[in-house]
Amino acid sequence: MPNPKHADELRRARAELAQLKSEKLKLFPPNPHPFAQSDAFPQNATRAQIEKRNALVARIEELEKLIAELETGK
Repeated sequence: MPNPKHADELRRARAELAQLKSEKLKLFPPNPHPFAQSDAFPQNATRAQIEKRNALVARIEELEKLIAELETGK
């Protein structure tokens, strides 16, 4: 039986991960025509947008690592 503390932490981490991925997708949508047009990001991005994206990506990576550790029990 999984540790209830780990189960709660895993649930919260998954919820935060889903929210951050959704926010990243909304703020920085993928290029719908990558072969026909160049990416708008980071070419047309402001410094603040780049910093926001970098922070989102870093937190997403941290959460993915935490979730993997909690799922494997390490």
